[in-house]
Amino acid sequence: MIKQILTAGFLLILLVGCNSSETVDIPQAEKVSVSTIESKASSTEVLSVTSVPSSVVDSSAGSKGEASTVAAPTPTPKPSFPKRVVEKVKEVLSTVQKTPVATPTVTATVSQKPSSSDSKTESKPDESSSFKTPDLTVDSSGSGRNHLTTVENELVLSPPESTAITIDHDAAAGNVLVSAGEGTVPPNASVLVANMELGNVAVVEADSKGAFGITIPAHAGTHLLVKQDSTKAGYSVIRSGIEEIIDSEQIGSPGIVLRVPVVPSATESSGYSVAGGARVTDDGPPWLFEGNLSDIVFQPDGTFDVTGQIKVLTNIQSLNEVSVGFSGQMLGDENGYQIGPAGDFLSNIMTPTGLPIERTEQEGALDIFSPNCGTGNLEWRKASDGLVADVSCEVQVESDAPAGTYVTWLRLDTPDSVREIIQPSDKLLTLGNALGQGNSIALAMVTVGPAEPLRLTTTLLADLLQEGTRGGVLAREDADLLAIGSRIITHHNPIVPRLDPYGDPWRHRLDPYLPLMGITDRDPPAVPLIAFDFSNSELMITVERPDGKTDVLGPGPFTAYGVKTPTTPDGGQIAGGGGHIGEIPQLLGQADIFEYQFPFDGDYVVHLAGHIADENGQILEVTGTFDLVVANSLDIETLLLPGTPFEVGGSLPVGLQVYPGVPADVTFTVTHIGADNVVTKKEYTGVANAGGWWDGGGQSFSFTAAGEYLLEAEARYPDTEERLWAGRMKYGSVVATPNGPIIAHGLRGHDTIDYIPPPWGFGSDFSADGHLQFPYFTGDIFWGMEGPEKARGDVTGLSHNLGSGPGDSVNVGLSMQIVDEDHPLVKRALKQAEESMSEEKYKDLLKAGQVPLITTPEEDDPLNCGERCGRGPGGSMGIRPEELSLLAYTYGSAQRPGVRVRELIQGEGATSAYWRFTDAYHMQSGNGREGDLPGDFKFLYGGTVIRDIEAQDGVFAIYGSGWVLTDDDDPMGSRFMPPFQGNAGGPTGGPLFTLHGREVDMFFVPLGVRPGAVLEVGNTFRMAGPIMPTLP
Repeated sequence: MIKQILTAGFLLILLVGCNSSETVDIPQAEKVSVSTIESKASSTEVLSVTSVPSSVVDSSAGSKGEASTVAAPTPTPKPSFPKRVVEKVKEVLSTVQKTPVATPTVTATVSQKPSSSDSKTESKPDESSSFKTPDLTVDSSGSGRNHLTTVENELVLSPPESTAITIDHDAAAGNVLVSAGEGTVPPNASVLVANMELGNVAVVEADSKGAFGITIPAHAGTHLLVKQDSTKAGYSVIRSGIEEIIDSEQIGSPGIVLRVPVVPSATESSGYSVAGGARVTDDGPPWLFEGNLSDIVFQPDGTFDVTGQIKVLTNIQSLNEVSVGFSGQMLGDENGYQIGPAGDFLSNIMTPTGLPIERTEQEGALDIFSPNCGTGNLEWRKASDGLVADVSCEVQVESDAPAGTYVTWLRLDTPDSVREIIQPSDKLLTLGNALGQGNSIALAMVTVGPAEPLRLTTTLLADLLQEGTRGGVLAREDADLLAIGSRIITHHNPIVPRLDPYGDPWRHRLDPYLPLMGITDRDPPAVPLIAFDFSNSELMITVERPDGKTDVLGPGPFTAYGVKTPTTPDGGQIAGGGGHIGEIPQLLGQADIFEYQFPFDGDYVVHLAGHIADENGQILEVTGTFDLVVANSLDIETLLLPGTPFEVGGSLPVGLQVYPGVPADVTFTVTHIGADNVVTKKEYTGVANAGGWWDGGGQSFSFTAAGEYLLEAEARYPDTEERLWAGRMKYGSVVATPNGPIIAHGLRGHDTIDYIPPPWGFGSDFSADGHLQFPYFTGDIFWGMEGPEKARGDVTGLSHNLGSGPGDSVNVGLSMQIVDEDHPLVKRALKQAEESMSEEKYKDLLKAGQVPLITTPEEDDPLNCGERCGRGPGGSMGIRPEELSLLAYTYGSAQRPGVRVRELIQGEGATSAYWRFTDAYHMQSGNGREGDLPGDFKFLYGGTVIRDIEAQDGVFAIYGSGWVLTDDDDPMGSRFMPPFQGNAGGPTGGPLFTLHGREVDMFFVPLGVRPGAVLEVGNTFRMAGPIMPTLP
């Protein structure tokens, strides 16, 4: 649909001053056509958009691609992982070359007395001494914005060395002394030390040898966040002071998380000592628990005992209505495969094409524990620093509790009446909370029933930004079972740079990331789910090189739990606005033991083989096989914008442009999966011309049936200096059901209002907080504006959020209007929506034609959904794919030609997925430091999907609208209106923009052959591109 690929002999259309008073009916969808002009031929071939054969086999001509029609594969069974992997690396070939590393002899230590570690880390070189002139022929970062050398990067990105840190906990005083020896951080670095649960923050400057010491409040089982900032220029949260740290969404500097030791109780002869902290609300006050858990191996219908003491750090006199509860957060299934906590940015619920469907409700815990005690009648008494109550409780494990590995949560249930009066006196550090488990303490990792040892899901290089990626390289073992969604682009495994901008080798840390253990949304790190025992751990990494040799890193222990959020070179956020990845935890080895310099470009295979235990001796596997491509980065631009939806009969133009322009080898694959699950896949190959343009042989992929498609492209070019250049791209969207039972729409108005406004309006019609959304009707235009809304009058002295919103940001979200309520799939999707909200709200949305699409278990589906996968108490909300018989979700895509803005698939209505106009968009090529500027435009695409995989049925609808950034002095302010200045019906929002005194109401962006493209004799001229407004 939306990507109109017109039969035309021009590169740019401007339709000016549309002044007709005639009313025009705006259709819901656009038609697509393709024209190809062969430079050697005298005739023009036009591919019709109307009647086409109904075959599922692509009929496009050409010998470079062959179509195949196959039945959709059955779900891949989860592998049965080995119980132990310590001996796995015995298979290493005799050609192994041992990479020299300093084998650590000291593990992470926790001392009862302050001391300085004898283990020293070599001081980092001074930044100024490493300056070099850039080798401009090397583009290693993708965007070219990382101007740092390898040495400078090492200084900025090195986490504190945990083996040089000791902590002395004074339980009576309620604090810890953190003593860091020489080499813990770079010389004179600013160091943040904070207690994550209590919220206390301190900043100290290291000495000239990288040592420091600080005392901070702490209690047993709470966690210390230690981050270092060695930068001396640009924005820095840590250097800005404590107030800025507390108020900031993110703290980008590298850091580690240390746990205050838990001393075994002398009065307990058996069981497991547990302790930790949480907060009653995100703003506090903190509360603590210290006690004993009788067992960590549970059986369905069995019991366990919890004893100990709760302390709430508050000065109020009574907590009579406060009670405790227990729940289980599933980490892994019975086979040891980690399936949670997933939801935001990560999902094991995927589209048939393998893209993640984000569902926040997957993060919820299971109510599989029932306390057999009076948890609601705790006897509170006054203590010196708060109120305390004793807990002694037998807890019943439900008989139908699913087998697997869990975290046991202890929850403090606090009524609103108490929350209102229990406010803390001081502001606290933001508590990173990736799991929706506020007000809970993770007591211990436990197993229920017969469960294999948990294999931790890991990625490599998760903080590497390459043309929009974030999240890292998935292991082969996980590629078909889990998908990453950064929300900026559709994730692809990143190309790994070998050289910095100055031609020197990067030193990459291959320490594994743990995305399912606490990925956050714009927040500081989440409190670790598991208390790791780093003294009982080991990892060996083998690297298979392109020349057939193998390097080995380690074996050596893990020594720390690392955290970091990448920033722009000047310290800013890599993505502005809502819904982007903050911190991703990482298991770190000592110093540089797992650091690696790739000797040359090419394909590498990296194997992880190791383990780590928790503090109770339970072993977790750390294994995986990772395929890496090491090369300089190529930027790939296809002949259509990512996320472009289509109609049946539309043709996807095959071809692309690579930047920089080189004659790269191209692989271009299109996969279409119809409503009936039939898969049509076609691969095209070729070579770009000297300018980097590949015409695809003039071929197109024709969509002959409704469904979903996936486009994957890869380009590689070995240059004359034995360097490899490579790029990847992946995205997907929807092919609409002809005359379907639903119509795809955006969302009306503001994203936080509790009523349904008209489909057209102004930003000043709403409060300044929140965000405007994708315009409701296909073809409509959203004029965004960063400055204050003129209609609000004088906003002097008000903050940006009170004077300039909500038109200064755009939230991605779609909905559906029902055409045929009796359609079987639509009936089921409506029931899902109805059960997710109040009856009144549902009726209003149904009447307005703005019903959300919700993927959740069907309660009346006993075959797939038993008692444990529904919405009720104890329900998992569909944590496993087999629990979901109906999938209802939306595709959302926002594209500025050359820059991918937002791409995501939502399975529970609109969530926080907005962007602001200063966004760095993960520092993609083509995006300037200032982000969007007046006159910039974006195409807003989408699709709605209702699928029953087993029944081989589905319905699909498509959507498209436009966005333009207007000047801050625009008297109309931000607005969302019909196109053509009201001449197509409805109110006027004015022209799209005015250029040199001419009003522009319509334009075409040439993507087939782009302005300035260089063609060679024999190339096929392609006319393809989008039109705004997005109408036929």
